[in-house]
Amino acid sequence: MAVNPRLKEALEIFRELGWDKADVADAPTLLLGTKEQQKVALAGLKTGDWGEYGEVGPDTYGWISAVNVNATMLALFALRLGADVRMEVRLPWNTDDVVLARCVAQRGEAYAATFIDQVCVPRLRRSEHSLSARGEAAVRLVCDLGLPVPEKIDYLKDWAVVALAALTGDVAEIPWPDDHALPPLDELRPSFDEHWRAAVHSGVPMTGPLGKLLSAAVKAGLIERDAGMEQLFASLDAAVRPGDRKALTSLIVNDFAVTDDELVTRVDALIPILSHGEAPVVEGFGPRLIANVADDLVGEVALACLYVKTQKAVRQVLTALKKRDFPGQATAELLYDRLGELAQSRDKATVKLAEAVLANWNITPAAPSEEPEVTGLWQPTPELWSVPRFELGEVTPEALTEALRVLTSRGDVAAFGLEADRFLALAVALANHNLDDTRRALTGISSVSWAHVVRNWLAGEPARPRWQAGSFLWYMRVESTFDHLGQIPCLLSQPSRVDLSVEFDDLVASLKKYAAADVPVLQADLVMALARLDVTKADANASLPEVPVKLVDGRLLRRNAAQVVMSYLKRPFVDMEAPFASPDRNGILAWPKSLVGLDRNMVVNDRIGRYFGVFPNWGDALNIDLDRRLYLDVASVMARQLARSAKPLGPGAAVNLLAVQRHGRPEHATESALALQKAWERGLLVPGVADIDYLDWDGQLRNIGSFVESLREAADRGMLSVVWPVLDDVLVASLKAPRMLAGTAEAAQAMQDYVGEVLAAVTEGVAPASALDVPGVRALAARKGTSKAVDAARGVVKHLPDQQAEPQQLAAPALDTALFKKIWPAAAGTKPNIPDGATYSLREAGSNTKQPHLQLDMVVPSYPASVFEIKSPTREFLEIRNLGQAISKRVSQAEPEGKESWLYWDGDALVADDSRNRSEATPELSDALIAVLIAYTGVRADNVHQKREWAAERLQELAEKEAYGSAAVKAATIGLLPYHEVWSPARVVHTLEKQPELLPYLWPTLSEPLRFAGNLDTIPKWVNRVLDVVTLHAEILLEATRRGYMPADAWDGLDALAAKKGSSAALKKARVLAKSFETVTSLG
Repeated sequence: MAVNPRLKEALEIFRELGWDKADVADAPTLLLGTKEQQKVALAGLKTGDWGEYGEVGPDTYGWISAVNVNATMLALFALRLGADVRMEVRLPWNTDDVVLARCVAQRGEAYAATFIDQVCVPRLRRSEHSLSARGEAAVRLVCDLGLPVPEKIDYLKDWAVVALAALTGDVAEIPWPDDHALPPLDELRPSFDEHWRAAVHSGVPMTGPLGKLLSAAVKAGLIERDAGMEQLFASLDAAVRPGDRKALTSLIVNDFAVTDDELVTRVDALIPILSHGEAPVVEGFGPRLIANVADDLVGEVALACLYVKTQKAVRQVLTALKKRDFPGQATAELLYDRLGELAQSRDKATVKLAEAVLANWNITPAAPSEEPEVTGLWQPTPELWSVPRFELGEVTPEALTEALRVLTSRGDVAAFGLEADRFLALAVALANHNLDDTRRALTGISSVSWAHVVRNWLAGEPARPRWQAGSFLWYMRVESTFDHLGQIPCLLSQPSRVDLSVEFDDLVASLKKYAAADVPVLQADLVMALARLDVTKADANASLPEVPVKLVDGRLLRRNAAQVVMSYLKRPFVDMEAPFASPDRNGILAWPKSLVGLDRNMVVNDRIGRYFGVFPNWGDALNIDLDRRLYLDVASVMARQLARSAKPLGPGAAVNLLAVQRHGRPEHATESALALQKAWERGLLVPGVADIDYLDWDGQLRNIGSFVESLREAADRGMLSVVWPVLDDVLVASLKAPRMLAGTAEAAQAMQDYVGEVLAAVTEGVAPASALDVPGVRALAARKGTSKAVDAARGVVKHLPDQQAEPQQLAAPALDTALFKKIWPAAAGTKPNIPDGATYSLREAGSNTKQPHLQLDMVVPSYPASVFEIKSPTREFLEIRNLGQAISKRVSQAEPEGKESWLYWDGDALVADDSRNRSEATPELSDALIAVLIAYTGVRADNVHQKREWAAERLQELAEKEAYGSAAVKAATIGLLPYHEVWSPARVVHTLEKQPELLPYLWPTLSEPLRFAGNLDTIPKWVNRVLDVVTLHAEILLEATRRGYMPADAWDGLDALAAKKGSSAALKKARVLAKSFETVTSLG
């Protein structure tokens, strides 16, 4: 801890002035003392640490304060005295923003503008659209001081959140809204017009609060129609995100009620926007323009619209053309080819409309060709490339500034990748020439989360704040390197080649530079260099200079670098197996004994995905953040780096590189698509390697439609040999699922479109004959029915050579006894339940989002006059998992508004406390608490930050702790089923589809809903889903019943359903299952 030597004097003045005993609300008006007192106090507070994290007890770590006063008040005191904006970081997140804004305002408009620029940054907001930690204070400053509206996206995002809350009461994007005293609409009104225009002009996403705000503002008369319309059309023209174009179109059409004449006058600007092919835009403008523009413009408008991506929108455009009088021969010729294509569409309604338009115009469409089109998309696999050497380039201030610009333009992801290494190596090289040039080159760094390292170095402070207990390898290398700029001769871990690998000869050469300079190598830099080595190519007998190793705390390692390197060559890091599913992403890096001592102050027990780029010679284990759903900016950087690999990509990297090219912001999608192309050209994508089991690292195949679009784009760029087997694998996986997956038809239709290319490639010897095996599409074609998927599959198979007399069937394998024992150990799920006498009911409650919340109302025997309202799934799962208690609002006649209360089992009864039970022993979970978990597993997430998997993960964690058993789940399910109209068992059993290891615990969520449905006159819709999951795991459930792990009468519901009259899909499934389960139900 580096304490300012004058801190003690500052604290004495702080106390003398009464700040230590005053209320936070008085901070803006408390005295600051004489000028001399202010000078002394500021000198003691503007620099130095006020505490640090450390050991506060045996194996207990926490904050050790060096000030022993209210840190909030001390920070506000320092802020009013004139401390740097960075004083804001000392303030707790729940600091009163009204007080903070008043304190900042006293420093004047210039300081307020600087404050806003520094605090309105992405790293201070929980999610893309949520209110940042100091966003409310920033908005108050602009409104109270009458400042010019900052044209800064992050500030305007905060304004949109605050204004939406003031106008509509929607606080969905405000963390802990009850803690905020938000400004009323009257305070926002004077600058409302300037703000909303700035927000739209600056490109604030319309998919967040801004879109809802503008809609409400139009209705409230806060936006003048004509001027607002002009601004929205200008923004629509400039918008780059499809979501923004959708939201702007909705505002223009629905809220501003644009007229046909107003659309026609803007037709020239709208045609390029329509050509994006986005359904909401085409549906909003296309048919109305077609109906109203002059004849000579109908063709241009219609052609732009007819390539829209949904059949619904295509049909709307065709309907408008059908109603329109013949627009002239020129238009007919322009549209002839596209109308002819649509007349051969797979969608029957589209065909009918296209033919009607052609008939109205007296045009005969071209006859469809029976032969598939061939353009040579199946290309030979390129040879594996030779990875180029890493070239640092010219070492100049301009080069360093440009390297910094590249990194900061990518925000938080700049800590890894080739660009990050080039930046760091350039900084080291330039600093050795001229430190002043280095400082000038790095001045003005943007506000991204890692930029504090550079800013601290420029200010002459340590790169890593001393209060941070540890750092990850990537960041520690950056931090320690900046702390030693101008002192170290080179970056030890500087890549030898662009795949980030370090060659042994280069490492030896770098060590000799350190020996010549007589300076120690740095801890993190040495670890990174070793991790990047291919130890199989190192010379174990090499003579290395004995350079000391400096640890991050300033001490020297007892061993020198030569000893460390030689020990590491014998015992290096060991590559890890790639995970299949997201719950497995937290694999921990194993630290080798050869590097003992080099993990000091380093966070090493973190998930393996954080080490991407550290081990360039490893496989898929490092690629788990290459995910089209998460970290899209990270994924684009990863994609570019993977395209520089030395070895062909593994199954996970290959399939996810195919998937990420169409996701995220346009710039990220473009970078990922370019990376995919480079990977192919460099021989890194080998046909047959990509494995859909690794898609999204999720363990569940979903979003097939968008994945197929990505595959099509790759195929159209010459990668059909990679794409074709993946498409068939999708069909195989879909046919093995309880029901065909959404997107199966798109995959089959893609195969139908490309089958001609494959046949031609096989004929020409470019593709192997095995490319025509395609078991997935053959099995799909053999299915009964005329669904789009089956029809498309038959369209493929009719072109393929006969393979066998009977189509291949993808039958489920027989029960694997070893697998059964792994899924269902004899003792799993046998924990007895704890009856607590609580009763509960479920109902839908209002919320700040479109989706109503589910609320569980509980009555506890010990408190018969109270009702405990429980309605936050996110908090409940965490509270129950971590502390064995449920958070609720206790409502009674004495407390009609309710007060927060924690329910837990004290060993004898379910009890309620006004605060968390913080006893060392976690209470056991009684029936009511398990009912809360099961209830909220069956509802949608309560906010956009929660994912459905969270519920399953919490149940899995509690099962591993043996915190509950099937008896408690059975009691909970029976209690919840009367409320099945608001609580769906289908969502609960979704967990079991891909997590059969939870069957010993959750099997009553299958059996009890079927028993309940068997006693109803009308079969609920969710029965189908429950039966599908029983079918999926039938062999496991049958075996568990045979072994007595489940009672035989558990499946009485199947018999009841099978006995019902009717021919619905659910009853047919129940009859098939009842027959299968006859052998075990007879055991009862």
